[in-house]
Amino acid sequence: MLSGDIYDGEYYLEKALYYFDRGDLAKTQDLLKKASISPCGFLEPKVFRQNLLYAIALCASAVYDQHATEESKRKAMEAWFEVKSLFRTSPEHEYFKKADAEIRRISKAN
Repeated sequence: MLSGDIYDGEYYLEKALYYFDRGDLAKTQDLLKKASISPCGFLEPKVFRQNLLYAIALCASAVYDQHATEESKRKAMEAWFEVKSLFRTSPEHEYFKKADAEIRRISKAN
């Protein structure tokens, strides 16, 4: 039986980033959820997880920017804290720097 979906985390992550670039945050969130429960076949699992968590945080920030509620703020902050924690031993990494900047930006917002 053929299906329209591919059970591959990297595929879903790349597709999510495509929809993120197009501004379709609902589709992005859906694909990121699929990516998080699908195996990855090419990337090292650690690298895939890093990229996935970063994409989740980017999307959470965008959702917060569009709909600034306490819930969206909490989710964005949690997502960025997870990225920052993941890279705590590599503060020079671009993901750590972005997480730090987003945490500061969001925490200063009303």
